[in-house]
Amino acid sequence: MKKFFSLIALTLLLTLVMFPACRSGVNGEHTPVPVKEVFPSLTGPQAPDDIMPVPGGGPAYIANVHQQGEENPWPPIEIVEVSLGSGSNEAHVYYRNDIETRAGETRNNVIKVIIPGKEVKTLSMYADNVPDGITLIDGMQWSGHSSRASVLVIEISPDATPGQYHLEIGLEINGRDYGEIPCKIDVVDSGETDYSGLGLTEEEIRVLEERGGANVDSAEVASKIAGFKIAVPSYLPEGFSSGKYMVQLSGGRLPEELKPKFNNTQVHQVFTWQEDHEVMIYLIHAVHKSGLGGGEPAEICGHPGEKSFTEADPKNGRPYAALSFAWGADGRYYILTSTLGGPLDEATLEKIACSLRVD
Repeated sequence: MKKFFSLIALTLLLTLVMFPACRSGVNGEHTPVPVKEVFPSLTGPQAPDDIMPVPGGGPAYIANVHQQGEENPWPPIEIVEVSLGSGSNEAHVYYRNDIETRAGETRNNVIKVIIPGKEVKTLSMYADNVPDGITLIDGMQWSGHSSRASVLVIEISPDATPGQYHLEIGLEINGRDYGEIPCKIDVVDSGETDYSGLGLTEEEIRVLEERGGANVDSAEVASKIAGFKIAVPSYLPEGFSSGKYMVQLSGGRLPEELKPKFNNTQVHQVFTWQEDHEVMIYLIHAVHKSGLGGGEPAEICGHPGEKSFTEADPKNGRPYAALSFAWGADGRYYILTSTLGGPLDEATLEKIACSLRVD
């Protein structure tokens, strides 16, 4: 998959058309949007409007890209169409006219122009009277057979006050000023949760607020952060100790409209055997089905689920075989995986699974 993304990124790179950093509007009175080369991040996307190159289609939002056999967790980005100009020079413009965000974040707005029956040779942008606290960058240009697109990168200052900000984005197409298109930026309240009183350090709170992740020592604290109670196994074989609870919040700090369509918050926990740390149990708690897929259908503790077996491969760092159970129960979804070594076998793993309880 990474190789595939690298190839399409290279394809997009070869079709980028860069313009000088300083340019004037047709009438010389407009403020050009500065050009700065910004390439899309192809690993670890964190927002639905992160950019992914699509062969033949140019830059696209990851929320609007669908791969066969995979569910896209992000809510789709809504795009509007407006017409500028008239007659044979009428341009059809596709873009986002309403964007919700939070202070300190960056949003992307793909602006695509098509003139039926004509080649779009050039596209540049200008913006007069940009509100304080907002910075605009012409981050990428792409050219297709009869269309052209720019990625307008919108940076919101951390000090921006919540409220509505109105932009008028001017378009110069094939050297002609086509006028402006409106774009409303709605900066919403951060909505940050107060994590004080949970025993977290200032650095841990900062990471949790900025990245949506935390490593904590107790199920109680993990439950408060995750927003649902963590199940605790009442049975573990002798000699196993519990590691930290690793919480990953769904959508991080994104506004509600940009968060995934379903709650994919997960809590991970590792239990290691004191006699051999290669022998371990790995447990994932979630409120939405995720993980395995493609395993053998199986009944887990009276609930429909699946199990999957992985052979040992000592040459590649897997000295033990592994067995995974995945099932839903009591409004939770669990994935329980263990190496088959020491005291662990299928019967023991099932006993652990059936001992999970939410207090």
